[in-house]
Amino acid sequence: MMQALELTREAIVLGSAGLDVRGEMLGVDHRLPPRWRSLSFRTCWRGRSVAIHIAGKTLHGTLVEGEG
Repeated sequence: MMQALELTREAIVLGSAGLDVRGEMLGVDHRLPPRWRSLSFRTCWRGRSVAIHIAGKTLHGTLVEGEG
């Protein structure tokens, strides 16, 4: 059950949020489904914890833990 939830979360974050962790910078190219008002999640990238909030066409990222 936990694996299914983790795969679902990954599909949402990589798909709808358009999260790209492969480059030198954390990339987000969001494409939320029309009925979704917002999406919030945290991710770990290069030893940093980053909170992402997407609402409409607005994106807000906050470094929660780690060095910027």
